[in-house]
Order: sequence, then structure tokens, then C-alpha cells
Amino acid sequence: MRYIGLCLCVLLMSGCATAPRPDDISALGALSGKAFDAECDRQAHSGLRPRRLLKDHVIRVSPLGVMVDPVTHVPLDEQAAAEYVQAIFCEAELLARYHGDGSQPRVLVYVHGGLNNYGHTDQKVNNDIAWRIMMDKDDWHYPVFISWNSAPVSAWAEHTFRLREGRRTNLAVGVGSAPLIFFSDLLAWVGRYPSTAYYQLATEKDRVLSGTSASGWLLTGSWRSANSSICGEEMCGFDLPPCAGRHTATLQANLSDYHTSRGNGMARGVAQVIGLPFRYTVGSFWHSTFSASAWDVMKHRVHNTLYPASDFDGRWQGINGGVAGARFFEMLISRGGERSYQVTLVGHSMGTMILNRVLSEYQPEWQQTSVLRNIVYMAAAASIEDSMYALRPILVPRGTESIVRDVDATVPLNRVNFYNLTLNRVAEASEMHVMSALPLGSLLISIDQHYESPDHWMRRTLGSEVNVLASLHILDAAFENASGEVVFKSFDRNPGMLPAVHGDFSLMEFWKRNVWQQQLPVSSEPDAGLAICEGLRLNRSESQVTAHW
Repeated sequence: MRYIGLCLCVLLMSGCATAPRPDDISALGALSGKAFDAECDRQAHSGLRPRRLLKDHVIRVSPLGVMVDPVTHVPLDEQAAAEYVQAIFCEAELLARYHGDGSQPRVLVYVHGGLNNYGHTDQKVNNDIAWRIMMDKDDWHYPVFISWNSAPVSAWAEHTFRLREGRRTNLAVGVGSAPLIFFSDLLAWVGRYPSTAYYQLATEKDRVLSGTSASGWLLTGSWRSANSSICGEEMCGFDLPPCAGRHTATLQANLSDYHTSRGNGMARGVAQVIGLPFRYTVGSFWHSTFSASAWDVMKHRVHNTLYPASDFDGRWQGINGGVAGARFFEMLISRGGERSYQVTLVGHSMGTMILNRVLSEYQPEWQQTSVLRNIVYMAAAASIEDSMYALRPILVPRGTESIVRDVDATVPLNRVNFYNLTLNRVAEASEMHVMSALPLGSLLISIDQHYESPDHWMRRTLGSEVNVLASLHILDAAFENASGEVVFKSFDRNPGMLPAVHGDFSLMEFWKRNVWQQQLPVSSEPDAGLAICEGLRLNRSESQVTAHW
């Protein structure tokens, strides 16, 4: 029955191949003139296809930073890239026609994070996630996935054999110098080992102490600062309120809780004890050598999306130099302005670093149009500082200082909402890899402690609950007079529920508004103090163990 209904749906949308009514045909604008209009109208006759293709939803970017065909991986020149992106816009506008009621095209752009290969993005199309997003009754969007190669082995190989001083060298020079690079990495591991071991111990200490009632002064200072930002100088104590949040005129934030079953807690504890000798030997070697080198190359590829290697070295021209992957956003802003698109940007982990650069690079264009509606950062690997300076001009446009925050006629059309989603802090510190043979903690902990060694608090990652809550006063001031919602939401860790680890955000229904927004009712009056709500937590049965301050 499901498939019969689906076929009927497609037939209805296609109009049985009859010509569309005159009022269905409008001037679709011109990225490439009348030929584009005719082609887009021609595609509108066919209706929506349940079986989605990669070319319908994927913008693939090569490690060199240029847009490539998602199947053949052949670089696209200016004309081919324009035609490719225009076809996506046609599909987005067709989806808006299907949902009807004068719907404006809604486009959701999702940028994945590090440690992903092209296949991870392809799954979102092949596994019908794209179709689910399109057909969502309340939160439908036309999804576009920015696919860039951030696979760790590929990144480490480029570091060892090709990348020198931030540029791609020829193969002979790369291979010839590879032994020197590898030997340098080995020496770096030896030199870094004391600090690597120290940070691992600090993470494990906080993880263990978070489950005890008399641990306040023993916890790392950043954890205590995060706690006091919500609960004040007296802290929250061992028994958290049913929910704790902070609500000011600028932003909303909450303190999350951690739950697990006794069996799961004991099993994880045993695994962590067994893996301890590996974590402090082989694991630390991997962490401070191979992983750190791969991280640097992943950042290099983030920059390439805006400024490809071909911009600086003629050896990597490809076809007419290729088109930078980030040019898709320029086309989106242009087309969206003409057709009144509603754009939502979603970035996971390192994907937020790409979005920060896109927001900064095209800042005037974002500001001059009303296409951007929502920005969603999930477990952001981008730093607090970079994010603040990229987001502030977008969230706090000039001339909005006196605008009333209530939804009424005084709110400008370019109201933009920002949602920052994070893991529970204990779940962040408890994340295991390779049966606990690698250092504990999520990618964000590795970035803050090992890969970046931030020289200031503002250089720490925005996707960490601890980092966000300890910086609330800075963020509150930075986003004062924001035109839309500013929400910092940390998810409780509950058995069998997402997100439990860093990578789970990509498995959630990341396109739904109720995933972004706070679920706790805060005081109707903006208040910098504690807001308590009841009945929103899971019942704490005897089989659950709660680990928190």
C-alpha cells in the first residue's frame, strides 16, 4: 500500500504529463538566461521522483577545493557548475510547488564534519534521508549536502607525501621528503608525550569525579565555571533541579544531565581499565602524531573550499581552473534573493568551520538579502572566537538595536535564528574509541587539548557544553540585540537516545525545529538567574545512575 500511495502521489504531482497551468509558470530568473528558464519549466512537468540521485542533492568538493561531479569526480568548469547547481534550484522550486499554499522554496544546506569520506554523504541520499526531509509535513526542506573528503587516512597521506608549507608539492618531492616528515612526527610524539598524558589524566579525572557528590573543588576550573554560570556561586550541587537553564534578553542556555544504566556503566568502566595501558602508549602515539597531522590537513581542505589550490599554483588547474566548492553559496544567495528562498545552514563538527568562512566571505550578500533564516551548529569544532565574529554581523544587523524581540511588524524580514547544539559534558569526556585503546573524549576534547593547544579561552571549541556555559557572559554581550533566537542547547545523555557521542548529531533529525529549540519552559520574563521546570526529565528509576555535579 505504501508504494501504491507513493506512485499516486507522483502522478498527481506530475499532472499526468499535461502542460502546467499558466499561473504555475513564472519567470524563474536567470543565472544563465532564458535557456535556464526553459529547462527548469521542462523539469517541472516530471514531478518529484521518490528515487533521489546524488546529483539532485550533493555538491562534491575535491581535496583541492574544486567542485566535481559526484559520480565521476571530474572537475566542473564554470558552465558545467552553473548548469549543475541550476538543476538543484529547479528541484527545490518544484518541491515548494508540491507543498503548495504559496510556499517559498526552503533549502537546507548540510555540511558534515571531519573523519568522513564521500560515502558518508552519499548514504544520506541513498538511504532516503533526503526524501524524508523533503516529505516532512511540518519541517520540509530541499536538502543539499556539501560533501568534502575529510577521511583521516587520506588526510594523513597528504600530510606525509604531498603537503608542504601549506601548498601541494609534486609527487617526487613529496615522496622524497616523506621520511623526514614521518621522523619529525615521531620526535614530536616523544616531545609531546608528557603533556598528552597529563591532558588524558585530566579528562579521566573529570569523568570519574562528575559522578560523585563531593567533587566540586576537584573538578577542572572550566567545569566549575560552567556550572556556576547557570546556578550561581552556590553551584548546582549533586541533585540537579529537574532542569536548569539561563534565559536573558539575548539568549537561552541550559545545563544538561547524564544518565546511564548500571550495567552499561560497569561495562564501560571495565573496558576503560583494560584499555588503560594502550591509551597511554600506542593510543597516545596515534593521538599526537597521526591524528594531529590529519587534523592539520583537514583544516587545509576547509580553506580550499573557498580558495582552491589552483588559485595559487597553475599545476592544479584542472578544467579551466575549476570552480571553488563554496561558490555554490554565492549562487544560492543570488538565486534565493530572486525567488525568496528560505535558507537554513546546518554544520556538524568541522562543517561549522566551513560555514564560518562562508558567512564571512559572503557577509554583504547575506545581509542584503533575506534568504538566510536559520543557522544550526552541531558539536561545533569551530572556535568560540571565529564563530562569534562570523555570526555577529549576520545575527545582529545594523539598525536593529531598537527592534522589539516579539514577533510583530517591527521585526525585520532578515531575522536570523542561531542554534548551537552540544553533547552533555560527561558524555563528551566519556566517549571511547577502539575499545578505549585511544584517549577518552570526543573530537572536540582532542582539539582543545591536543590538536590546537589554544592560547586563549576564546580559541576553544564552540561545540563543548563546558566551553559554552563558561563563556555565556561573553556570548550574551556579543549577540545583544540579535534579530532572532539565540539558543545554546545541551542534550541530556539518556540510555538509548541520541545524541550519545559526537557523531550522533548526523544521525538525528537535524532538519526539525524541535531538535534545535530548547524543550524547557523558561520564565516569561527575561532573567539571568535559574529557571526551574518540572516533569521534563525521564523518571530516574533505581536502574539508572546519574553522573553530574
